[in-house]
Amino acid sequence: MPKAKLTAALYLLIVFSSGIMVGVVAHRLYMVKTVLSTEPPPRRPGPAEWRKQFIDAMKSKVKVDDQQLMQLQQILDQMDDEYKQLHAGRKAEDTKRRTEDQAVQNNMVDKINAMLRDDQKPLYQQLRAEREAERERERKRRQGIGDHK
Repeated sequence: MPKAKLTAALYLLIVFSSGIMVGVVAHRLYMVKTVLSTEPPPRRPGPAEWRKQFIDAMKSKVKVDDQQLMQLQQILDQMDDEYKQLHAGRKAEDTKRRTEDQAVQNNMVDKINAMLRDDQKPLYQQLRAEREAERERERKRRQGIGDHK
């Protein structure tokens, strides 16, 4: 082969090779899926999960004893019954339901405060403040997601 033909073939080979490489890289970049997070989105715990988490938190952070734990179980059972009665077959307005729900929750808080020793009450108040802050963050997160729709 003459030198000119060899040079032309070499240039052609370089051009096609670089085109293939650019195509492979572009295809790979195009096909890559963006991963926002490796963790699944947080989900709201169900009633059984909430109860377990709450009892665990009361044991570890407020340090309730066995007798108080039994009282707490009774209070939570009573709260569950009240919620079931409150929501059974009724189609009331949301504001009325929230007010009634808050009354049940306030009743639970009062009963829990009544069973706690004085040294446990500030710990329980701190636990409640942490949970309220967590609920507020979740509410803001949901509102942020809702705004983008």
